[in-house]
Amino acid sequence: RRTVIDVAFRKRKMYEGFLRSVKLLSTLTDNEISRIADALEPVDYKQGDVVIKEGDLGQDFYIIVQGEAQVEQHGQSVGSLRQGDYFGERALLEHIPRSATVSASTDLKCVVLSEPAFQRLLGPLKELMQRQPYAQPSVMLKND
Repeated sequence: RRTVIDVAFRKRKMYEGFLRSVKLLSTLTDNEISRIADALEPVDYKQGDVVIKEGDLGQDFYIIVQGEAQVEQHGQSVGSLRQGDYFGERALLEHIPRSATVSASTDLKCVVLSEPAFQRLLGPLKELMQRQPYAQPSVMLKND
């Protein structure tokens, strides 16, 4: 039991520092950051892997921990993402299909929040995310 607690504690501490560097989450309280850190799951992709595909239903919210990703809409590049950038939120917030394809440009390490965890933990951020003037490709897409 102690080992499980120690592993969870180390995971939380590792992600808390990283989450504070994500602009969108920078105003959250320590308690809110801790709850998000506990719910994150790491996932790795190899260069060229498709992370999300335009038109698919959204089930996860992603934050890039390391590496780069390419964003395409209708087969054309519309931007790139790096450490601290996030994607996948619009499909979860608006209950619409994915509006872009995101592929790993390099080996890519992300952390993922499932849709239920996203709704539970970031639901109150819905308004902030929808009006925040950030330069994420998901808000610069042609059909948005």
